[in-house]
Amino acid sequence: MGRVFAKASEAVEVKPADNDTLATIVAREPHAAEGITWQEVALFNWGTDAPAEVNEALRQTIGCESPNSEDPAQSKLTPSKGPASAGSIKVPKLLQQKDLKDKASVELKLSGPPKLEPQVRVELVRGAAPDKGKVIGGVKVKLTGPTPGEKPTVPETGLAIFDPVKPGSYTVSFTAETPEKDGLFKFPEEPMTVEVKGRWDPPVHLDAAPGSILKLKIKGGPDKAPMDGVKVKLSGPETREETTKGKEAVFKALTPGEYKVGVEVPGDSPVVIDDLETVTTLPYELLEKELEIKIKTFKVLSLGFKSDHDELLDNTADWRRTGNPYKKPEWTEALQSPVSHDLDKEVEIEIEVEVGPACAMPEKAHIIGDGFLKYDFEVELKPGKTKHTLKSTNKLPAQIKHHKNKSIRWKAALEKSGEVLGGETGSLAIYAIMHKPRSEGQPEDGATVKRMEKAIAWMGEANTLDAMDIVEHLFGKFDHYVLGFNFLTSSQQKYLDRNPAEKQKMIDDGFATFKNNSVGGAWPLAQYNNYGGECQAMVRCIRGVMTQAGCPGKAEVKYVNADASKPYTAIVSPGGTRCKGPDPKKRYALVDAEVKVGEMHGADSSVGWNNYEAYMRYEHEGDAGWFGGGIGRLPKGQDPLNVFFAIVEYERWSGSVEFKRMVTKVWKYSDHTWATWTH
Repeated sequence: MGRVFAKASEAVEVKPADNDTLATIVAREPHAAEGITWQEVALFNWGTDAPAEVNEALRQTIGCESPNSEDPAQSKLTPSKGPASAGSIKVPKLLQQKDLKDKASVELKLSGPPKLEPQVRVELVRGAAPDKGKVIGGVKVKLTGPTPGEKPTVPETGLAIFDPVKPGSYTVSFTAETPEKDGLFKFPEEPMTVEVKGRWDPPVHLDAAPGSILKLKIKGGPDKAPMDGVKVKLSGPETREETTKGKEAVFKALTPGEYKVGVEVPGDSPVVIDDLETVTTLPYELLEKELEIKIKTFKVLSLGFKSDHDELLDNTADWRRTGNPYKKPEWTEALQSPVSHDLDKEVEIEIEVEVGPACAMPEKAHIIGDGFLKYDFEVELKPGKTKHTLKSTNKLPAQIKHHKNKSIRWKAALEKSGEVLGGETGSLAIYAIMHKPRSEGQPEDGATVKRMEKAIAWMGEANTLDAMDIVEHLFGKFDHYVLGFNFLTSSQQKYLDRNPAEKQKMIDDGFATFKNNSVGGAWPLAQYNNYGGECQAMVRCIRGVMTQAGCPGKAEVKYVNADASKPYTAIVSPGGTRCKGPDPKKRYALVDAEVKVGEMHGADSSVGWNNYEAYMRYEHEGDAGWFGGGIGRLPKGQDPLNVFFAIVEYERWSGSVEFKRMVTKVWKYSDHTWATWTH
């Protein structure tokens, strides 16, 4: 016959300690019924003695991490790791005779543990390092079936208990809208199915796969602030896409690993960047990062030369001072214009650049130019088109020269984005001259491309920056002077006879006087210097070359002649005049070769008859010199009249074809032998 236990209210409640078992609890409890078995204790407490159900009861009510499937009496209890409301175990007492005392009869009511309805227990733990097995609380669990419900797992136990429920088939899922911490775990995409039969059914246990939460703020634009509406794409262990809301894009339950972040920024022309940055997430990590849209493109649109002379006209056709000024900027991809600039000086430019994308963050950078000219300029680069003033770190060479087809390679060295190439500004043309072209109101003044080309060619040949030496070299370009076509060599005259168009062009340009201001004054002589011209034309032409290239110093055109009344005193004036003498009925001239009284000279004469000699008096840095056209520099102290043989008096005789000169008097100059005259 089975034993009868006292009612439950008289049982001893024992709070188990870690490592207790049913066996150790019964053994140390003095009030326990002698020989009581674990089955009796289990039946008394939970109404079952099935080993599996007893172990599950221990696990659910006390905490049991090491159940013994064959002998639940030996299952080790762990209440410290059990449910927060870990219960106790009731150890029953036997109903003894003394408890009945002198009662004639006793009515015994047989009862067992209260009937317990089935329940569904959902248990969540982490399934991977670093906290494998740690419970997961606060996750919303949805139960669908005969008794549906929804509740979060308890933080202390990781359990969501649905109690009571009707027996039957249920599905367990995790709701779409879950707390942020849910994003640290990856749950099954399909609901889990469970069959509920009794109270002690094993729990729905899930080792949640490791996940991570990635919060990205995409910063860009001139205000350097996070942006809304940006489509953020992740590619890596999985492909995901979110749009920034509240200025961040949140990726939950993300498979940990390395992701490439791409973005699409909305606008009239959406900006797509496939590789904004690479981000690595770790298991169970909440990672928040701000990613900046960096500068990707840098292009030089134009160069405007701020330190140039702004004097050049675009006339390349003839020697006139005509044409249009070149517009700024002087360099674009479509058009390149020449400039003139002081040699041996830094070159200051205004550079226009275009930076992209438009949504990029402003960034500190060095604009670097490398090539013929070098630049390194620190600036904050902003998206879009901006202009910056830069001065070269090097100087133009100290040489009079036309620098042709030069180029500069550009890049931006950005503080965060690294180097971004900016293209090349090629086909640059710079006329490096001594100073700004001067204009003193003469027909030969004024900078044009055709004039500048000739000035640089002639002055550059001197291979020096000594101004006096340059002037001497320029006068060496004319080794003789001529007064007309009849003074040309026979070979030159024959050539022009065979080429009448060229001869006519020389006539139109004013050969040999070159005083026609409508064609550029004396500048055409630079085209015919091998033929020569009048002395005044040479001086005026050379002066024009000097002013064109900014040659320093004071250059004055002087005209020297004489009065036979005072034949040995030079008359210096700013304009050419005829020689005079004591007899108003006679004529007077300066001759460059020996003549005698009584001689008759016609057009075929080898003697040059001159009203004056044109000179340039040039002074620079305390040094002064006289330079004659076709003569060169006079020796210091040389009387400018002594380049002539004499001043003569003559009578004009008219012939059938041409007039002739009859010499009547000669005033000879003593020293003219230093000058070599060729006609």
